[in-house]
Amino acid sequence: MEIKTEAPAFRFTPLAGKIRELFDLKQEEKENLSGIPGGFRYFDRITGGFCRPGLTVIAVRQAMGKTALLLSFMGNIALRSRINMAVFSLERPADKLVRRLVECETGTSVDRIRRKVLNERDQERVSNILHEMTEARIMIDDTNNSSAEEISLHIDMLVETHHPEIIFIDYLDLIRITSSEEQNKEAQYEKILHILRQTAIENNIALVLLHQLVVPGGMTEADFRITADVLPAALRNGADSLMTLNRADYRTPARSFSELCILRHPGLEESRTVALRFIESIDRFVDFE
Repeated sequence: MEIKTEAPAFRFTPLAGKIRELFDLKQEEKENLSGIPGGFRYFDRITGGFCRPGLTVIAVRQAMGKTALLLSFMGNIALRSRINMAVFSLERPADKLVRRLVECETGTSVDRIRRKVLNERDQERVSNILHEMTEARIMIDDTNNSSAEEISLHIDMLVETHHPEIIFIDYLDLIRITSSEEQNKEAQYEKILHILRQTAIENNIALVLLHQLVVPGGMTEADFRITADVLPAALRNGADSLMTLNRADYRTPARSFSELCILRHPGLEESRTVALRFIESIDRFVDFE
């Protein structure tokens, strides 16, 4: 008589689940995100992250921290969340953007790092950060004078080869218009946003377009605040998500926070404000609390 024995059924239990059960811990919030995390705790909690697929526009007043906000998102997304990302840097060469990112993350100038004048403790700390940065999955395209059509084509190629989940474009007014027809600013914006939004949807990515807003005549730097009504209609109507950065700390030094105002987001029923702190010494925005 032949006796058959069945192979034992192995059952693996994740260590993470047992640790949470043992100590009554909650899963990290990022596991419940519906989009791409921006790395600011309250922002991610209320929005679920940058909408994907979709186009987000962030309007920032001139000289009020547009590049610092970009660098902060780059560090949060690529270095700390280990997410594939790309940046179209139309304003400055990749070398300069990378230098600013290094100084933002290390809190030390590139010149001091290269001259090796740091003490042993700082040298080790900076070396560890630089190693992490070499592992970061960030692609930078610094081709200037690019059109929306050219950027769209580059995104198609980039998604095919490097699979970024989120892409930043810095910034709207540096995107070249290819139409031979005379168009006003609103029409130009409308066309650009339409092309970029379709590109984001077709490639299933989060696309973030920065917009530098110039202070209109008759208003001073101190009292100007970006609200929805001062933004071009094309931005208000053409983006899935619309945000502004207001520097409360710049207007009133006694107020030590900046405001990332989320005017529209698929995950929100009404506008919300995220308080951030700007650390001037490292040119970086962090959670206010």
